[in-house]
Amino acid sequence: MTSHRVLQSQLSSIMEALTRAAVLEISELLEESCAGWKSEISRSNMENQALRRRLELLETVITRGGRLDSGGGEEEAAGGKKWEKTPFLRA
Repeated sequence: MTSHRVLQSQLSSIMEALTRAAVLEISELLEESCAGWKSEISRSNMENQALRRRLELLETVITRGGRLDSGGGEEEAAGGKKWEKTPFLRA
């Protein structure tokens, strides 16, 4: 009987050590994945902000009949291009 209990105790210790190692490894993998997701979300948010600014500029151009009337800053506001009429407004 004592050898059975010793074997059971040893097996229990081994299983506990394996469980701790597995949990630690899973936690590390999860942290790495979360860091990657966080980075991707941050990049996506920055891209969305840039696209919103671009959309607002285009909406302004359309509202003004295809002209940027910003008082001399036309080229800068249009990304270095001077806008007179947008091609999609021409009939």
